[in-house]
Amino acid sequence: MVDDHPMILRGYETTLQQHQGDLHFQTTTACSMDLAVQLLCQKTKSGFDIVLLDILMPPTQDKRLINGEDLGLYLRKVMPQTKIIVQTGLNDRERIAQIKATLHPEGFFIKSEITPKVLIQALYDLTAGQNCYGVQADTSGMPKNTVPIDSVDRALLHYLSLGEKTKNLPKFIPLSLASIERRKQRLKLIFGIPKGNNRDLLEKARAKGLL
Repeated sequence: MVDDHPMILRGYETTLQQHQGDLHFQTTTACSMDLAVQLLCQKTKSGFDIVLLDILMPPTQDKRLINGEDLGLYLRKVMPQTKIIVQTGLNDRERIAQIKATLHPEGFFIKSEITPKVLIQALYDLTAGQNCYGVQADTSGMPKNTVPIDSVDRALLHYLSLGEKTKNLPKFIPLSLASIERRKQRLKLIFGIPKGNNRDLLEKARAKGLL
């Protein structure tokens, strides 16, 4: 279970420890993405059955993973059989649809709807081979052609949020300045601010939970 709020992790652990049903849970927690990566490396051979993944998390120290979505992509690479339940405080349906399109999680819940009963049922469903999605995370009415925002986009936004100037971004992102400018314009179009500046772009990114 990965979340940067220890109290949330403690609550989930208590719920699973107190469960009296026919499933018994052995849990491991990580309150940072660096620790999560370390645990994944340690368990590469045996793997995890299920990972409960937060999205809004601080980046790893080396900045290779900017948020939980990047961690989810890393998880898909090193443990393709592991099932992912996204649990997040995001409530932007377009952003939720983008995460679903990127990670294809087997479960997705807004944190406010995760009760002990919901959490236990979700784990039972996944164990039985069924996907599980919360009511608030429903994006069935969204357009099917949702434009994904990839790890390079997230890195671009992250460095801009740190105050880096666009002309300096090629030092941190393996793209030419022209390619970075094109990505910035693409993001502005996605956010509906084609004539916006960096400040407008960052405000939209924060509103959508990308920062």
